[in-house]
Amino acid sequence: MPGLLGGFLRNMHSPILLVVAGYIGLRSLEIALRPQDAFRTRAAHRVMTISAIGLFLVSVLFILAEILGAAGVIALPWSPNFLIRL
Repeated sequence: MPGLLGGFLRNMHSPILLVVAGYIGLRSLEIALRPQDAFRTRAAHRVMTISAIGLFLVSVLFILAEILGAAGVIALPWSPNFLIRL
């Protein structure tokens, strides 16, 4: 088990992006679950809820891709050091 965890952490391409994606996902879920009274109109509530749920699902997809890529199940389309080029 420690060898599997060590391999996972060593092969993870971008751990900081994994943390940021998790934070964005949790914040978008918080916005999606906010009561309707916090918005001026029902349309604004609907738009914010739909966009927040979409952002949450994209974050979850990114997190799953990072985990599966680090475990060696799939090959990710970005290189391990793509943050250096930014």
